[in-house]
Amino acid sequence: MFMLFGDACYMDVLERTLYNGVLSGLSLDGTHFFYPNTLRHDGTGGFNRGMNVRSPWFDCSCCPSNLSRFVPSVAGYAYAQDGSQVYVNLFMNGQVTLETAGGTLSLVQHSNYPWEGTIEIEILNTRGVDATLLIRIPGWARNQPVPSDLFTFMDDPPEAPALEVNGEKVPLAISKGFAAIERRWEGGDRVILELPMQVRKIRAHEMVAAKEGLVALQFGPLIYCAEEVDNETDVLEAELRPQGNFTATYHPDLLGGVNMLEGEGLRLVPYFAWANRGPGKMNVWFRRAAG
Repeated sequence: MFMLFGDACYMDVLERTLYNGVLSGLSLDGTHFFYPNTLRHDGTGGFNRGMNVRSPWFDCSCCPSNLSRFVPSVAGYAYAQDGSQVYVNLFMNGQVTLETAGGTLSLVQHSNYPWEGTIEIEILNTRGVDATLLIRIPGWARNQPVPSDLFTFMDDPPEAPALEVNGEKVPLAISKGFAAIERRWEGGDRVILELPMQVRKIRAHEMVAAKEGLVALQFGPLIYCAEEVDNETDVLEAELRPQGNFTATYHPDLLGGVNMLEGEGLRLVPYFAWANRGPGKMNVWFRRAAG
């Protein structure tokens, strides 16, 4: 669909699914799997085909085989090329060489995404190439958690994303979710994208009865959850105030290295990393407290 319409909304959905739904199905050591992705767990119920933790295998093993195919293919979604246009769809460290209408364009990407919002793209060419670099500005960074009204942010939007080339700011003219930079690219050129990383509160559309009066937390592209192992309070009964503040702190020794959110008497970890420390209660959607 992206290749047909050139719209970043399809990559927004891919990114949200990849970082949350896909990764949560796989344990951090890559050996155990969830069949469903529950958003609330009492710590005892066997939601995962009779188990309350990830399973090493299933009698109908769609998930392990699909993951073994999909994970190696992710790099193929990071970039795309159409004529003289080069799309940067996903943010991850790596190098790519693309044949454009103006010549061969080679670039390398550096970032600590999704924990930090600075994305650096360096051009490696030995010869100049005329091309348009289209960099995806994620929907979540444009105050749109999904490309529909199914979910919306409850709080005020942070500062707008910022873009610069070789240290000079570039106007952020966004079309179909992409910021376009057209120029002759020379070796050593550097593009830096700054995405606003801030804890955001999410609510569902009023017609989603199961989510009425509930709020979830997002940081960058990641949805967060509270696990029993990190909290003294009952995570299933916790409430969040609409104006409550949360901070994000990187913990290199926690769950392979993640940002933990803290606030309102709760500690939260990325949803994809839950259930890697044994069974226990977990919650994504919390009641909205009054005031």
